[in-house]
Amino acid sequence: MKRVDIVQISYAERTKLSDISVIHPTSQNNQYRGAAAVFKEKEKNCKYREAVSNMEMDFLPIAFETYGRIGETARKFVKNLIDQLIARMTNGGRDLGLQNKLYYIWWSTLSCALQKGNSGIVNYRFFNISNSKHSNTLSCFSVNELQS
Repeated sequence: MKRVDIVQISYAERTKLSDISVIHPTSQNNQYRGAAAVFKEKEKNCKYREAVSNMEMDFLPIAFETYGRIGETARKFVKNLIDQLIARMTNGGRDLGLQNKLYYIWWSTLSCALQKGNSGIVNYRFFNISNSKHSNTLSCFSVNELQS
C-alpha cells in the first residue's frame, strides 16, 4: 500500500488517513463543476478503503482540481478541523468572526500552495522537455508535451 499523506490521530474518534490528489479537469472527467475531484475521490476510495478499514481506521480522499476547485471530502475535512479549533479556542462556543477568518486563512493558504505546486510541475516539465528534445536551441513546443 502507498504511504498516506496525512494521519489524523484523535482519542475521541477513529484515526483518519488521507491521500491528497491533484487532478486536471478534462472533457472525460468534467461533466459538471467539481466532477474531476469527485472522480478522483471515488478512485482513491476504491483503492484504499478496504485496506484502511481492515486497520480499523477511516480513509479520506482529498482531491483538488488544478484550477483550484476543492473536492467535497477536502472541504468537509478542513471545515471539521476549523470547527474543532474554534470549539477549543472558545470553550465550546461559536465565534462567527473567528470562523470566517480561519476559513479565509485556510482556503487562501491551500489555494496558494496548490498554484505554487502547479507552477513547479510546469517548470519542471518545461525544463525537462527543453533539455531533452531541443538541447541548447530556443524553440517552441506543444502544450500537450507538458501533459505527458
